[in-house]
Amino acid sequence: MSVRRPYPSDLSNARWQFISRLIDDSPSHGRKRSTELREVVNAINYRWSTGCTWRMLPHDYPKWETVYTYFDRWRREGTLREIREIILRKSPYVPVALEKNETGSAMRNSDRLPNSAHAWGCNPESTARRSRKQSPAMEEINRQDAKGHKKII
Repeated sequence: MSVRRPYPSDLSNARWQFISRLIDDSPSHGRKRSTELREVVNAINYRWSTGCTWRMLPHDYPKWETVYTYFDRWRREGTLREIREIILRKSPYVPVALEKNETGSAMRNSDRLPNSAHAWGCNPESTARRSRKQSPAMEEINRQDAKGHKKII
């Protein structure tokens, strides 16, 4: 693969060192992998950073179908969450457990970001519905059912 100019979302060598331990770099069977996994992770991180659609990934990265295949596989395996947590850390040198535990996770709970609820690092308390005073118009809408009939309270 030719050398390309880096994007601001590309992984540093230190972060890649930790992430590469999480993903299986050598296929046990089949043909030899032609896609560099670091470029796949860089493409996923680019998408997280920019919010672009899969088909709009820059041509510098592997094909979007390939990137999405890895994304989906790692999401199902739970590896994507761990990758995201390493990317979001302020320092990549936070200790990471190298041994796999009984659930197959390579990270201990103490190594995870605080308040991270899922792969996007969202705090569940921040998305909880907060009680707030509604305007009279909104109260009226909430009293109506799906057909527009007023509810009897």
